[in-house]
Amino acid sequence: MKKLFLLVSSMLIFIEGYTQKATFGAEAGINLAGATVKYPTYDVKDGRPQPGLIIGGFADIPLISKQISFRPSLLYSLERASEVVEGDKAKINVSFINIPLDMIYHPKPGQRHLFYGIGPFLAFNLGGKYDWAGTRKQSIAFGSDSSDFGRSYKRFDLGIDLLAGYQLNKKISISAKFDYGLLNMSHTTEDPEEAKLVKIHTLCFGITAGYFFN
Repeated sequence: MKKLFLLVSSMLIFIEGYTQKATFGAEAGINLAGATVKYPTYDVKDGRPQPGLIIGGFADIPLISKQISFRPSLLYSLERASEVVEGDKAKINVSFINIPLDMIYHPKPGQRHLFYGIGPFLAFNLGGKYDWAGTRKQSIAFGSDSSDFGRSYKRFDLGIDLLAGYQLNKKISISAKFDYGLLNMSHTTEDPEEAKLVKIHTLCFGITAGYFFN
């Protein structure tokens, strides 16, 4: 027990030492979202991203070297896309709480420099709307929730976040990011056997401006 206490205490001191050097900020921008879809029952094609919104905050925590930092973010992401299903145009709007956990590499720390990042992201689906040809409009169902067409989707997503940006000065940066969901978001379909064949993976590209408070 004593060893465990000492280990936990040491970890807390280590984390506190780094977080004291952290900078905090906010970011906002636009995104273009979509998905890779494999749905044997339906003819799905011509998927096109539509403009959405990203807004939230982040912390940038320098690690052992000034060239490397850890940047967790908490973002609200409104994602929109359209596609042609069975010859009719369908639109989808979905809202996510997105938590990227990126390691950032700063080749030349300081003002006016490029930076790059990679890490996992966690996403929680807040809900959305599906509109098929303007005649079938419904809320998106999740998990065991029922829907008009007997289909539902997973509420949680997990994937890879890639980003590249430019630090203009001590306060302002511009970033481009790309997210790819690793989980199959399909949960159930009308046919249990078909559910094994359906594959849906999220995609999202965004451009944001960041502002550092301290």
